[in-house]
Amino acid sequence: TVMSTKDKVPYFVASAQKMGINVLPPDVNLSVHDFRVMPDGAVRFGLSAVKGVGHAAIDEIIKARAERPFDSIYDFCSRVSKEHANKRVVEALVKAGAFDCTGDPRMGQFEAIPSAMSLGAKAHADAASGQFDLFGDVMANGPDDADEPSVAGVEFPPIPRGEWQFLEKLDFEREATGLYMSGHPIDQWRDAIEARIVDSIGDVNSLGEEMNRKIQEEGWVAPKEERGQGGARNDQRHKVKVGGIVTDYRALVTKKGQPMAFFVLEGTDGQTIRVVVFPAVFEQVREKLQGDRRVIILDARLEAKDGSVDLMAETVSTLAEAPELHAVTVRATSEIFQNASTMNQLQRILRNYPGTADVTFRVQTPEGEQVMQLGEEWRVKIEPGLRAELRELLGTEALT
Repeated sequence: TVMSTKDKVPYFVASAQKMGINVLPPDVNLSVHDFRVMPDGAVRFGLSAVKGVGHAAIDEIIKARAERPFDSIYDFCSRVSKEHANKRVVEALVKAGAFDCTGDPRMGQFEAIPSAMSLGAKAHADAASGQFDLFGDVMANGPDDADEPSVAGVEFPPIPRGEWQFLEKLDFEREATGLYMSGHPIDQWRDAIEARIVDSIGDVNSLGEEMNRKIQEEGWVAPKEERGQGGARNDQRHKVKVGGIVTDYRALVTKKGQPMAFFVLEGTDGQTIRVVVFPAVFEQVREKLQGDRRVIILDARLEAKDGSVDLMAETVSTLAEAPELHAVTVRATSEIFQNASTMNQLQRILRNYPGTADVTFRVQTPEGEQVMQLGEEWRVKIEPGLRAELRELLGTEALT
């Protein structure tokens, strides 16, 4: 199952989303232990994928909600004891968005946790001692439920209405589940980056694992002239082009007094990989790597050895250096504008990818090159499909 390899959950989720499968966040009222397929074909995140939430806690949650759904974090804490779901478990569930079903903002839920757990502890203590009047109209459902007080209809304290900032919410989601659930810090650049990169980080990691397997099981060693930095046993032909957000950036100085750096690159597929920037490259790219949440495009060499998979940086570019991420330039000859069929197909393609990127034509005419920028109504969303269709219609040299 997916949960047997928790470190692969982000990759599996990203793969499902690429196949058009809707992956829903964890939900205290709907999720079970593992991922499960919902009636509409969507996949619901499993509660056991939330860090720190164990099987005993999940069993108790499922048992408690069988009576009726939880309608607030207060309701949850009054029916699921802290012996099964302690403060850290409740905090993780809030950060993961598992209480979004209540309609309350996450920051408000988080701020309410101490009072909710205090009231919950009082409710459970009173239940254990036979005092079922803590909330006024609390009633037992019958002799068989004497140890399970009902709190239906009780008015709990109001949940604060404040909410976390979008990026803060994403950080908490990743902390609790290992991936971003409601978006990604580089969502605004996702299509543009994926149009420019060649490899996903998940695929690069898989390739590196296969290289390590060959080394360990087959004694494979790359030819000396193809080895990487320091003679590592990797295949130099595995050059990759990836993109993502820089995290865990760390600069240091070598024994020779030369600056270099390490960082973790997180891709749009939710996977991560360590990147090594040796001194010669670091001197050229250091300014491009500094700063929180720096989004980059990276040309690198894949190196696999001793069971690890790393990228050796060769060139780094930022989005600001990539004008093709913000606009599309099409090279064409004047003949295309005289072909009604071609023009109709061109219009269809552009209309199929509405977005915010400007489209400019550089047209070769007998009098020389003419530049024409299309109007706002022709702006497009840059993605691989657009580029592929334009190249198929106008030729491989139309986009460079």
